[in-house]
Amino acid sequence: MNAALSCALRTPNAPGAIAIIELTGDLESAAPDLDFQIPGVGAFRHEMICGVDKGVVARWRNDELHLMPHGGAHITRRILEALESSGVQRTSSENFPTAASDDMVEQLMLSALARARSPRAIDQLMRQPSRWRDWDGAQPTPDQVDAVSRELNRLVDPPLVIALGATNIGKSTLVNALARRSVALVDDQPGVTRDHVGVTLDLDGLSVRWLDTPGLRTAGDNRDPVEEEALALTRDLLPRADLIILCADQSTSFDHPAVLIEEIDAPVLRLGLRRDLGAVPEAEFEIALCEHSPDDLTPLARRIRSLLVSDAALSWQGPWRFSDSISPPPAR
Repeated sequence: MNAALSCALRTPNAPGAIAIIELTGDLESAAPDLDFQIPGVGAFRHEMICGVDKGVVARWRNDELHLMPHGGAHITRRILEALESSGVQRTSSENFPTAASDDMVEQLMLSALARARSPRAIDQLMRQPSRWRDWDGAQPTPDQVDAVSRELNRLVDPPLVIALGATNIGKSTLVNALARRSVALVDDQPGVTRDHVGVTLDLDGLSVRWLDTPGLRTAGDNRDPVEEEALALTRDLLPRADLIILCADQSTSFDHPAVLIEEIDAPVLRLGLRRDLGAVPEAEFEIALCEHSPDDLTPLARRIRSLLVSDAALSWQGPWRFSDSISPPPAR
């Protein structure tokens, strides 16, 4: 029994990306009775927690350990129940502490972990306290740190991706395929998507906010007031985009949607849809979007992720300024 061990939920008791459950007490004595391995002080492991969910097990001190599974309410409740059934005492303090550590970066890291949406954020965030302690403020330079941080910050706050293109070319089919569920109406008739369809997608470990806009038709196509209003909303949202995906198929072109982004400062991917019906001129990436070509989705997801968070940023070995409260140290 683990009577000398106590546990408490240190993140809000509500759905989130990551939950933090704190264990305190005689961890060494309790280890044989716990259904996961306890790492050494200052180390962390990624493993199954209490047979419920895979997550991060991090040990900060001899007597303090954090379990960080996915933040679903059902998962959190089951892990807490499993701990209690093994004799761990659950404390009544169920709020996130403001002074969980003497290290400010560590405190900010724990807070960022609790709200980070992307799976790829976990490893990078966990390494930040030691990287900030080791950085001399000179190499890498503060400008280099800030440049990489602008990319890595998208691992915590999902970037906005806006898809633009003509009607009836498969944009809604694309978002349904990427989401692996039906989130947008699909029909053979043009103009089915009359309003914006927004969904959060996991693309190669990066969570993005994907906005599927109504199909664009020229002024000569007799747009009705609903379409005109949707087009106006699209124009308002475009300056906030982190990535714009121009869509076309073999029967359309990229020229018409490109007019909307002439003064927008965001990277653009020209995506050819329905490749199985024919090649798409000027496309940077093409996808068939038919049910027998699911292998197209993995490289597309990787391409989109790399445009938002590059491979170089993901492999960055320096500090990451994931909070405005972190200031670079003076150069030594």
